[in-house]
Order: sequence, then C-alpha cells, then structure tokens
Amino acid sequence: MLRPKKPVNREAAAVLRQLEHLVKTRAAHHYRLFAEISLGAFVTTEGQKREGWLAWRAINSKRVDFLIIDTFGHPAAAVEYHGSGHHLEGGQAAARDAVKRRALEKAGIELVEIQASYDATQSQWMVERALERYEKRASDSGMASGT
Repeated sequence: MLRPKKPVNREAAAVLRQLEHLVKTRAAHHYRLFAEISLGAFVTTEGQKREGWLAWRAINSKRVDFLIIDTFGHPAAAVEYHGSGHHLEGGQAAARDAVKRRALEKAGIELVEIQASYDATQSQWMVERALERYEKRASDSGMASGT
C-alpha cells in the first residue's frame, strides 16, 4: 500500500525553514530552494555515450538534501544536512557522501555540509558565503545574464 510521507525529517525541516528564510532575504537574486533532489536532475555528464551513461547512472540515485538555484535555474549551491542519525548507517553514508562531493566538485557546484552540532547562525553564515562565491563566479563568467 502506498501512502504519503514527509520528504524530510524533523531536524532537516528546521534546516529547510532556515534556508527558506535565507533565500527570501536574498530576494535581489531570486533564488529558489528544492528539497531532496536527485543529482541527475541538475548534473549532467559529457564524454562517450557509454562512459557518460555509466557516470550519470552512478550519481542519478544520489540526492542532496537541498538545492538552491538562481533566477535562471542554474544550481547555485547544494546543501547537505548531517543530522544526528546521518552516520549511524555504517560506511554507507560516508560512501554516498564521497560520491556526492566528487560529482558536485567536478560539476563546479559548491556543497555546503551542515553538521547537527552547528547552530542556526553558523549554518546561515556558511550558506551565505557559498552564495556570495556563486554570485561572484556567475558575474565573472557571464552566467548572471542567463547564459
């Protein structure tokens, strides 16, 4: 039997509210926020067909907790929340995190990792700095014009 469930747990929902507030306060940039989004939705592969498909397949099933996009739909930053139960899954969480880190790094998308021990001010500061770096890169590369 299928039934609806919350896409994020209680701890992550608190981070979601913080990020929503942050996105609203940076209204000049018209950021949008997504939760629980597959890397395959915003990271693509290049190269030979088979190699590209295999690489995409390796990341498509991985999700980031939150994705912030700019007004043109470009990924500005990915945010992972490592809550109290994150590392209780044995080595699986560490392996998934490593794949995400590598894929996002290769795609040029900054990953902000928020630990459960961080307070709201520290978490907000980290995301704000990531968005400032994105805004500088976007301006320098011409992405700010929608390209």
